[in-house]
Amino acid sequence: MLFKFYHSARFIRDRTTMSLMALSLIGLVWYVPYTWIKSKRKSVVAKFRVKMSGDGYWRLIREKVNAMALQASSTPLRRAVEIAVPPKGPVRGALVHAMLTGLAHSLGPGPWTEDERFQSALKRAFVDNGGRGFSQLELSESREALKQLGVAMAVPTTAVSWRRPSTPTRMAVHEITTLINRSGAEGFTVDRANLVRLVVNALDGPKGSSRDVATLVWGCGKLGVDLREELTPLVGPMAQLSSKDAAMVLWGWAKMASSASSSSSLQDTGEVDEPSSQDSGISRILEELPRIRSSFTGVELANVIWALARLRLFTPMFTTLLVQAADPPPPGDPAAVISPTGMSSITWAAGLARVSSGGEAPPLEVTKGLYHMTISSLHSMDPPCVVSAIWGLGSLGMLHTTGALPYQVVMAIEDSATAFDMDNLKSVLQFTWMDPSVTACLGPEVVYRLASSTQPPTWTRSIPQICLYLSRGALQTAVELAQAMQSYLDRHLTGIAPSSVDAARMVAAFSNLSYLPAASTMAKLRALAEDGASSFYPNTYCMYAIALAQLNQAGYQLPACEEHLTIGQACSLVWAGAVVLIQGIEAIIGRVVATTTKEDERPSLPFARQAIAGLWARGMADEARRLVSMYPAGTLSENPGSSSLHADISQTLRLMGYGSVRDEVEVCGVYRADVVIGDLSIVIECDGDVHYLHSAAAAGNNHILIGSSVIKDKALAQAGWKVVRVSVTAWKNCKDAAAKQAMLRRLLDRSSSSSSRQVGKEMGRTPEQMKSIVNKVVNEAWFDTIDSLRALGPEEWTDLKLPKRLEMALQARLFSTTTTTTINTSRTVQPAAATSQSGSSRQSPSTPASTGDPAQPEFTEVQMMPPATFLQSADNLFDMARKINTGSSAEGDEAGSADTLPLLLQIVDNILAQPSNPKRRRIRLRNQKFSTAVGGCKDAMEFLKSLGFHLYPPQDPQYVACPVVYISRFTDAHYALGGTKASLPNTPGVFNPFVSSIGAAGQVASAPRLTEKGLAEKEAFAKELEQQKLLLKTGGTKPGTMDLNPKVFRQGSATAGMPRIEDVVKELNGRSELLDQDDDFELIKAQLSSIKDSLTSADRAFQSREKKEMDKLKSRTIHTACVIRVAFPDRLVLQLQFRPADTLASLHDAVGKFLSPEYKETEWYLYQTPPMHKIDRSSKRMLADEDLVPSALIRWGFEGLSNGGVSVTEQGPFLDDKMVAAWLEPRSPLYDGPIRRFLIGAPTGARGPCSSRWRDE
Repeated sequence: MLFKFYHSARFIRDRTTMSLMALSLIGLVWYVPYTWIKSKRKSVVAKFRVKMSGDGYWRLIREKVNAMALQASSTPLRRAVEIAVPPKGPVRGALVHAMLTGLAHSLGPGPWTEDERFQSALKRAFVDNGGRGFSQLELSESREALKQLGVAMAVPTTAVSWRRPSTPTRMAVHEITTLINRSGAEGFTVDRANLVRLVVNALDGPKGSSRDVATLVWGCGKLGVDLREELTPLVGPMAQLSSKDAAMVLWGWAKMASSASSSSSLQDTGEVDEPSSQDSGISRILEELPRIRSSFTGVELANVIWALARLRLFTPMFTTLLVQAADPPPPGDPAAVISPTGMSSITWAAGLARVSSGGEAPPLEVTKGLYHMTISSLHSMDPPCVVSAIWGLGSLGMLHTTGALPYQVVMAIEDSATAFDMDNLKSVLQFTWMDPSVTACLGPEVVYRLASSTQPPTWTRSIPQICLYLSRGALQTAVELAQAMQSYLDRHLTGIAPSSVDAARMVAAFSNLSYLPAASTMAKLRALAEDGASSFYPNTYCMYAIALAQLNQAGYQLPACEEHLTIGQACSLVWAGAVVLIQGIEAIIGRVVATTTKEDERPSLPFARQAIAGLWARGMADEARRLVSMYPAGTLSENPGSSSLHADISQTLRLMGYGSVRDEVEVCGVYRADVVIGDLSIVIECDGDVHYLHSAAAAGNNHILIGSSVIKDKALAQAGWKVVRVSVTAWKNCKDAAAKQAMLRRLLDRSSSSSSRQVGKEMGRTPEQMKSIVNKVVNEAWFDTIDSLRALGPEEWTDLKLPKRLEMALQARLFSTTTTTTINTSRTVQPAAATSQSGSSRQSPSTPASTGDPAQPEFTEVQMMPPATFLQSADNLFDMARKINTGSSAEGDEAGSADTLPLLLQIVDNILAQPSNPKRRRIRLRNQKFSTAVGGCKDAMEFLKSLGFHLYPPQDPQYVACPVVYISRFTDAHYALGGTKASLPNTPGVFNPFVSSIGAAGQVASAPRLTEKGLAEKEAFAKELEQQKLLLKTGGTKPGTMDLNPKVFRQGSATAGMPRIEDVVKELNGRSELLDQDDDFELIKAQLSSIKDSLTSADRAFQSREKKEMDKLKSRTIHTACVIRVAFPDRLVLQLQFRPADTLASLHDAVGKFLSPEYKETEWYLYQTPPMHKIDRSSKRMLADEDLVPSALIRWGFEGLSNGGVSVTEQGPFLDDKMVAAWLEPRSPLYDGPIRRFLIGAPTGARGPCSSRWRDE
């Protein structure tokens, strides 16, 4: 029925009017005829029957009705606003509630909500009024109605009655509650004087109930105003104390203490407050805790434990409450369950009790119980609660019990990384910086924040500590972090005033990152740190001194430390004092030296190494030796670990004629020199990037030695060693042995002392005999370089008064184009005149002749096997011989002639026949036969170089020579050049195991010849090997031929129709175990078969390396399909199938098909972690190239903005509804409300563990 509204009709039809008329006979006589005459009834016949709810019908007609209402007039709306919210007088919550709910159901959202009178009325009703006159239900429904209307207005959460309070305490409670409801408004401030007045008035009149006093204390704590002194007279005489009252009082008292504390961070182990004298006002509350603790709910228990920890009241009752919290709640009592937020507060409190001076660690059983409860609820916590939980577990020593962080902790950090503020990051890194997964996740986040040009973080004390923690960890972005720190300080250092400790921490962070900041930045940080350096804690002082030494701040004066130093800290300062000028270092050195006479006070090994190195660097050799003698031999030096680079340098030095060459030699008791030339007292250090500082001013050209290398050089120099540093990069850039020798010769000849010792050694003089000569030339005459000696004239040479023979030899060495070297089998340098000419000097007519020029080196060294770092393998010799034989040289290179192979074979056989004859190992380049057949063929010369031949002299080559003959190498060359075993020369005096064979008497085994048939078979086998590798890689399939077979799984609890990913993985793992058992059985069977064959077979066929590789490839499983699982932030996992040959671009295209329309337009990407590695969406690389076969789990992420610049939500759903329709029921819990993401991203709207809100019961 439809009625047209009239005021008179409403009055006549009102129930009150009808009741009055019925009671009055006169009115009834008039009322019945009047209503009969005025009433009109019309019937409407419906042609169709429509089944529709009222809400559905309203959605159909709402737009038309709203338009009609707006077009009619705005007078009814304004009238309704004036009635519900009058300009003066009290606000009636019932009227405001009725107006809002009516408007929400009738008009709905629209432009009318922007009316100025309407907005002013709402502000007066909710913001200025503070929730007075409303019931709790009216406030809740009014908030929902405003949401439906699309009006942004802060609605109070607590209702306040308009009834006049009965006591001054209750009046104060009403006023504070109103302030709390208004605290969310913009520009809100708390008037402390007004609060004090309210508390003073509450003391004058009748006392309120315990709940009123508890609410008053809670409200003051909520507002962050410290009124503990004023509230003590009210809290003391509280009667009939309940568990909730006690919890509210303790929580509010602790919050007031937090607001009064100067430290803003509660996770600071080094700055723990002591209990305050103002906390005596809650003594009665503490006395009542044993009586009421059993009635605490989960929320109350968590807040009481947090409050006691914040007040530093670590009493036996505190431990009792921890035991109560660690016990499982009784079944059937949901109020006793502790929420994840409460669990984080309890864990934080337990950790604070362990690290505080007045506290103690909880019992082990309690600690384990808290650990398991916290870990299990970590994924449900918001970011600040995650921080408190991690800090608490770290303080309890429970994070690294198994050597690595629990995966729940790592995943929680990854989830919340973007939501952490700088204080949160500092607290997390304090106990997790040593885990690579954490630094890989948080390192880029910190770099982005520091280097951000739009909104860089404001300066806090946490920034230096964050940088210090990250610099200690395993960072992949070390230089990027240092550059971000430099950029941040460049922009903000002039506007901030960091403390001395903060400046010292920043310097230490730069030191750990091996990065020298800009000169202005370094000077500013040093000036700030110097103001308070003398009052640093000893650990901070030593950290700062070591950092300055590592940054090579030579000559900087550091004030003396006023605190008492331990013996270990004194040792560290002795080490740093070798670079930095530390005041009072003499007394510190005297204390360290005095420990040599006291067995019980000697420092531990790490500190002893520092002290010994510092003493050597300062020239205190005797004191250093005494300290070394206190420890067992070999315990102080660095761990030996020779590398191929050291061996390569040693071998090159031996080829150059240097004797007594060793690598990894212990020197000074604490160091290991990379390479040592003993008779010349030269140490060669191989310098990589770790030996140099990255510099902001060098622009990538690192040339400043790090402090530890500087101190090592000083120590070695004081011990009598000359240090020569070889750049690893320059060494690797040397193309051949000649370039390496030239590089070493240039570095070693920079010192005139080394040249003088080398000449004297060649003349049969010992280093001790040459000491006076070196002292005269270098120390007295100051000719300490080769160039200075070359610049001397005849008269100046005479003035030196050197022995004539030495002078002539030294001049010949300085001005000659070649260096005379001699290498023999004993590996000692001999004078050229003393070298024995072994072997016959006769030459075959067909052998290229070489003259006995005395300027040529005499090579006689013979070895059986080449070193591990030799250039070529035996197989490559056959390949090189094949190229020479077939003439397949590169375009532009001269091919070999018919005499090339025979001449090479003759050279090899002649050397094998007389390996010690130096004339057989030297060939002049001008020899006509050699230059025609071999010298003009590049492949032939490469063949000789692969055997060890070199051009001499390197500056102006005259001949080729082989310094060292490797018998095995030349034997392989004999066979590669077509020689047979029968024609292999017999090497006199040398047992050649490479020509031995086992066979019947009278039989001679023939060596394989290099025939065309063999070459064809080898090429065919090589092609088959490549095909097998390709088959193993692609599975013999073509890209794009696999059905994707999409499936969706859920992480965590399973939903209707959707299996859990954990169940799927568990099932696959079970199948894998069965497969592994079958493989073990097959492996045992294969091993038994192999043993049987080896025992029964008399002769086994030889298998080459390629054949073994082919057998190994054929034994591997060929995968024709691969399964890729893509994890989304809403804990859904999309599973797709591909071919191994499919490309990464096809993977991105396939995933994009299943995304929701909202996210298809975003800048999304696929990545793997840890560490984070984005997969190139346009790459043509196969899935097998990225190790995604046979299965892999990758993750999906996005930048957060669509291509149009419109923000999108991070809550999902990320997959298309059509995709997940088969697995999700309508209104599934997965999409019912905010989602707690488990893989990536960070939740928003987080609250801290110590700001939990008390709600009405």
